[in-house]
Amino acid sequence: MNCTDIIPASQEPKAVDNCDNNVTIVYLGESKINTNCIGNYTIVRKWQISDNCNNETIVSQNIIVKDASAPVFTNVPSNVTVECDAIPDVINPTANDNCSQNNLNVIYSGVVKTNGKCAGNYTLTRTWIASDNCGNSSTATQVISVVDTKIPVFTSLLSDISVNCDEQLPPLPIVRATDNCDNNVEISVSVTYQNGACNNNYQVIRTFTATDDCGNATTQIQKIYVGDNTPPQFVNFPADINAECTQINVAIPTLVATDNCSPFSVSNITFKQDSIPGNCNGAYTLIRTWKATDVCGNSVSKSQNIKIGDSTPPSFANFPSDVTVDCKGVPTVQNPSVTDNCGNATIKYNGDIKTDIVCLDGYTLERSWTATDECGNSLTKTQKIVVKDNQSPILTTQIADITVSCENIPNSSNVTFTDNCDDDILLVFKQDTIKQNCLYSLKRTWLAIDNCGNRTNKVQNINVIDNTKPVFNEILPIDITISCNDNIPTAPILTASDNCSGVTKVSYTESMDTIKNGVINKIINRNWVAKDSCGNEAAYLQKITILECAVNCDLSFNIIASPSTCTNNQANYDGKICINQLSGTNFKAGISLGTTYDGPQYDFLNYVNSNTCLLNNVGAITGNIQFTIRIYKSKDCFRDTTVKLYSISCGDGCKKTDFDITANSASCVNGVILSDGKICLSNISANSVKVGYSEGNIYNGPDFANAATIPTNGCIATNLANPTNKLTYTIRVYSDVNCYTDKSIELEPTTNCNPECVDKSFNICGNESYTLTAQDGLFNIQWFKDGVLVGNGKTYIVTIPGTYTYNGVDINGCPYNTCCKSIFTSINCCVDPTFNVSATSVSCLNGVLQNDGKICISNISSNATKYGIVEGISYNGVDFANATLIPTNGCLLTNLTNPTTFKLYTIRVFSGSTCYRDEVVMFYPNTNCNSNCTAPTYSANATTVSCVNGVLLVDGKICISNVGANATKAGYSEGTVYSGPSYAAANNLPIGGCLVTNLPNPSVAKTICS
Repeated sequence: MNCTDIIPASQEPKAVDNCDNNVTIVYLGESKINTNCIGNYTIVRKWQISDNCNNETIVSQNIIVKDASAPVFTNVPSNVTVECDAIPDVINPTANDNCSQNNLNVIYSGVVKTNGKCAGNYTLTRTWIASDNCGNSSTATQVISVVDTKIPVFTSLLSDISVNCDEQLPPLPIVRATDNCDNNVEISVSVTYQNGACNNNYQVIRTFTATDDCGNATTQIQKIYVGDNTPPQFVNFPADINAECTQINVAIPTLVATDNCSPFSVSNITFKQDSIPGNCNGAYTLIRTWKATDVCGNSVSKSQNIKIGDSTPPSFANFPSDVTVDCKGVPTVQNPSVTDNCGNATIKYNGDIKTDIVCLDGYTLERSWTATDECGNSLTKTQKIVVKDNQSPILTTQIADITVSCENIPNSSNVTFTDNCDDDILLVFKQDTIKQNCLYSLKRTWLAIDNCGNRTNKVQNINVIDNTKPVFNEILPIDITISCNDNIPTAPILTASDNCSGVTKVSYTESMDTIKNGVINKIINRNWVAKDSCGNEAAYLQKITILECAVNCDLSFNIIASPSTCTNNQANYDGKICINQLSGTNFKAGISLGTTYDGPQYDFLNYVNSNTCLLNNVGAITGNIQFTIRIYKSKDCFRDTTVKLYSISCGDGCKKTDFDITANSASCVNGVILSDGKICLSNISANSVKVGYSEGNIYNGPDFANAATIPTNGCIATNLANPTNKLTYTIRVYSDVNCYTDKSIELEPTTNCNPECVDKSFNICGNESYTLTAQDGLFNIQWFKDGVLVGNGKTYIVTIPGTYTYNGVDINGCPYNTCCKSIFTSINCCVDPTFNVSATSVSCLNGVLQNDGKICISNISSNATKYGIVEGISYNGVDFANATLIPTNGCLLTNLTNPTTFKLYTIRVFSGSTCYRDEVVMFYPNTNCNSNCTAPTYSANATTVSCVNGVLLVDGKICISNVGANATKAGYSEGTVYSGPSYAAANNLPIGGCLVTNLPNPSVAKTICS
């Protein structure tokens, strides 16, 4: 039978016997005989046949089962056609078997490649074999047809290019392409040309073709536009000419033009000439124009201007020389005469002006004349008369240095000065105090300044001395004599005054002398010394004589030694040794360890009485310790007593701790429950050392080693959040590792938390700001000032007075409107700023006053923010809103020019809109700037223009070299007399030394004065 057939049911056989007609048949069952695989086996069925005489026969039936069917594949991958870059992964199929499903073995036996007509075309055959455990097998295949139909792709795109006809064509670019199947794509190129409008205009067309192994191809084109867009250039174009009225014969030159592309020599050149009349007789301008055109129609036009006429100004004769005079010697006006090269000229006196004004009596008087010819050429020349006042004021009052006592300092004297030019001299007085140890001197300075800043100083030094002793203020105590039994009076506190330093410190010392004169008396010396800052001393001595009493050395007292006590089976530090039953006064006592006294002596001991304890805070001791106590009645009268301090024994038992406990619920602030719940201990027993707590009725917190030290304020838990339900906490307070007390307490939730509105008031200054913060848990917050919306967000910054409120919504979207108000009231709460101000005069460089004067402030207090400055002695400048922020370096004015006379500036520094301080500073002129200069040395040369291919270039130069180290600036002008910029307006020395470059070729020789 096949393994899939149904095994037939057992059928009882029939039997016959020679004697017995009723044979007995018994079915003995069946057995299975397996072979080498699960699908091949034999079933054996047996029966026993016996007759009535017990003759037996065994018969059997064999059912042979075999597996002859191969497995069947169920999901073999389909045959497909794909691109070479899309080959599917291997997917193993499954198989079924009729007899041995659980023992199937499917094996992938690999792939066979069959090449096609090109590298990208081929066939892949994948094979799988399925076999069962009885050796039956079957084969499945998948055929994948691989093709290449995609064209290559260029890796970059080429751009078209434009080049000029005189430029080299760019080289062939390196072009690459990629392909899905071919790793080495072949690229070919072809080049063609296309003519343009002229010989120099054309196109170069480059075609790049990429082809893969299977013949798939793509192309890319690059165009190169070659053109001639550059006009020709003249190589020898003449420069513009200015010819005088006598020089009008200027020849027409033959010009040459070149082009950048072939043909390089331009033959198409045209010429025309126009004449434009001038502004006076005989003056006109010739305009000569040349035009050159190349073969592609590019052209250039250029003109030469020849100006004919009178361009030379008249000349002066017998012109007055520059002079320098004093303030009383200005000369009268002396008019010069004038001549002109081409015609007549007129002269005009322009008057005089004051320039370079240094002061009222120091300036430059400039007198100028202007000469003008018929063509309007003019020349102005100036005579400079320098007026100076170099004499300083003269002192007419005699003032001598003096030495005085501090209470006899004289008032300042009236001092007078005279000046040669100024009848109203400025007189400035200043007094400085110069300290030297305790002494000091007054330096009085009078400064006389005339209109031109010439100064004369007069200094008077007043040396102030202090030779007077201080004086005691109180009634001085007298010498007294007292008995040995009298109380010694308390030393009074004395003070002293001084004529120069005011209150004077008084020192006090006390000593004791012993005098033997039949009896022994003691004298207390009390000494007070008052000393001023200059060392002048006033001393006073009081003597108190103490009459000695008769000596009585009978001493009666008792000593009590108390050992430490036990608390919680631990020894306390409360052992003592005390005096008892000591009658009388003025006793001293000392104590030392051992049976012989070796403690401090009488003079170093304190007075004692009955119940004085000589030793305190004694803890547990080992064994018995002896102490010796000495009681003095006087220095020579004492008695010693020995006492023992016994040790004690404390038990080992545990004394539990004791404490009270409270739990504070979270508080409510304006409707918000805070996280400020607390659990605190109080009335804590002295033996308590550590504490722990846990939530619940049974303690499960830290043990003794990990428990916390009991906090000073007793609060063991703070910042607790509000619980949703009642919470129980158990607290354990330890006295030792195994000794503790547990107590429990309940923390109630806060359920009644309504907003309690409290208006808040603030004072605000003009330059202050406050930050208001809304309560937590709100969103979409809006701020209102006096009922008007002014801002949004968690916070709002207030800078102006008003009433501020806010509203918002909570986490559930419910609106919340605060009833609380923040009321801000404006007050004037500013603090005036402090600062120092200084004025720095202009400096002198090589005899020239620089524009570098400054007015600066320093030592500026932190509340200073802005400033304003005006000229004059009263401030009338900008207010706080328009004032300027104080600069980092503190300099308010810089680059100030030298004033003709001193100037006063008022500076106002603000700390708020209504809070400021004004200071006045004087800006003095620098009158001591003499020109002690050494003229610089240098060499000058002029380089004529160069010639290129018959054309004069515009590249003339005037340069200096071998320049001395003291040279700083340079200027130049045309002509034999320097009329260029002054030192202040001159340029710094050029790096290359060339003062002027790119000069055209002059028609005549020119002189440059540098």
